Amino acid sequence: MLGVILSLATALLFGASVAIFKHSMGKHKKFSIKDIARNRKWLAGLVIGLIGVVTYVFAMAMSPLTTVQPIISFSMVIPIMVGAFIFKEKMEGWRWLLVAVLAAGIILVALF
Repeated sequence: MLGVILSLATALLFGASVAIFKHSMGKHKKFSIKDIARNRKWLAGLVIGLIGVVTYVFAMAMSPLTTVQPIISFSMVIPIMVGAFIFKEKMEGWRWLLVAVLAAGIILVALF
């Protein structure tokens, strides 16, 4: 059970780190490692992602790969939700349908 909880935590941490990376970069068109290295939000996203790696390792040690990996796959859904609801990025109806299909597929793989 602890492995499942750590898997959920990992998905949240990985998803949050991606959303923080996106938010920290704003609308910059130019990518600069020097600027990113000074960006506290981006560095916070990196730390959150690294904490996610630690929780991932512990989850893998406590539960089978076939349980952990489907749960961690929710880390793909989390940034989409953050983009739509927090960053107010536009999503057409068909994309919402595909996100729902993705989430349903992840749940089915995790359960069976």
